[in-house]
Amino acid sequence: MWRGIVFVGVIMAAGTLLVLDASLPGGFIEGSGDLRYAQTMAFTTLMLFQVFNVLNARSDERSAFARLFANAWLWGAIGVSLLLQLLVIHAPWLQRAFGTVALSGGDWLFCAAVASSVLWLREISKLVSRLVVLRAIVAGRVPPDDSLQPGYRRFRKPIQSRRNVPS
Repeated sequence: MWRGIVFVGVIMAAGTLLVLDASLPGGFIEGSGDLRYAQTMAFTTLMLFQVFNVLNARSDERSAFARLFANAWLWGAIGVSLLLQLLVIHAPWLQRAFGTVALSGGDWLFCAAVASSVLWLREISKLVSRLVVLRAIVAGRVPPDDSLQPGYRRFRKPIQSRRNVPS
């Protein structure tokens, strides 16, 4: 669990700083915006990271795409979050209050592409974890039940029962 949290945190920090750097002149990636534009881009990217990460956070071992639409409240919260972000970025009275500037469609796409990396990279790490555990189960190197993650306990009994069958 802690490895996943640190992994996601590093991805979010690196992605947000990358977008900030790409939005300003100079730096590693040459940008052309001013400070308010760069801050708005970073703020939007960080918010979108959270939207993508909430899909990951539903399970440490199952894919984020398993039963994707099962929780209507979650999708409602995502919709409200996106609507509020749009208002903060595009409503003039909220722009003044939050110090934001309007973003173009291309800016939103760039922020969403960078932010979605947390979903894809975490999906890959979950897949690798599942494959390692399943490989250990098939090879017979199965840890005690209480150290297995709940999603993998169901795989243990059939393999044990095959071993206990007299030859």
